[in-house]
Amino acid sequence: MSLDVLGEGSRLRHDRDRVLVAETVLPLATEPGPLLVSLHIRPRARAVVIAFYDSADGSAANLEHADGLVLAVEPGAAVPGDAGITRLAEAVRAARGLRPHSRINMPLAVVLTKLDTVWDMVDPASPLLRPVPRSGGYAVSDGVDVHHETAAWLGHWNKTDLIRGVHTAFRRHRYFAATALGDRADGRREPIPYRVEDPLLWLLAGFGAIPVFRGREGPTS
Repeated sequence: MSLDVLGEGSRLRHDRDRVLVAETVLPLATEPGPLLVSLHIRPRARAVVIAFYDSADGSAANLEHADGLVLAVEPGAAVPGDAGITRLAEAVRAARGLRPHSRINMPLAVVLTKLDTVWDMVDPASPLLRPVPRSGGYAVSDGVDVHHETAAWLGHWNKTDLIRGVHTAFRRHRYFAATALGDRADGRREPIPYRVEDPLLWLLAGFGAIPVFRGREGPTS
């Protein structure tokens, strides 16, 4: 599998929005357009294009080429509500020639980022803190548990408008929680990413690119 950043805007954003982990410097986001990446999954197969957003109010350029969307939201921060998701959905419909108000089949992964900042609030038995399955594919049972737990936390932070907007506009959606830095409470300077691969595994499973496991470890029948 190979990955390419698509378009000049995406390349500039990729270069400028890098995370300087050693200094714990997180630069402010640049223009809120999507970061477009192309995944070449199999030789001679069509590449899969995924658009990454950190705001639902950003530019919808090149969405006609996207096969999936990833929307990042921060815990406790102002996140796109019903209106923001509606604007994103309208942009997708316009780019793909869909009818107004129709539900969109393009998969949307909503990722609650910076999970490390709220770990102390999460029950140790929560699916969000459960060891990540090492199944060689996408574990559906684990994904569903994380989906419901993340949605519950978004509801706890009064993000019901976001949840309602996502459900109304996107037929295929799932919630995730992740951290790019991991737990550095013990003074570690190096990052230990946690569950950052989950959204991509879900998308790739939906594209038929990787195996799907119904349980946390076992293969589907």
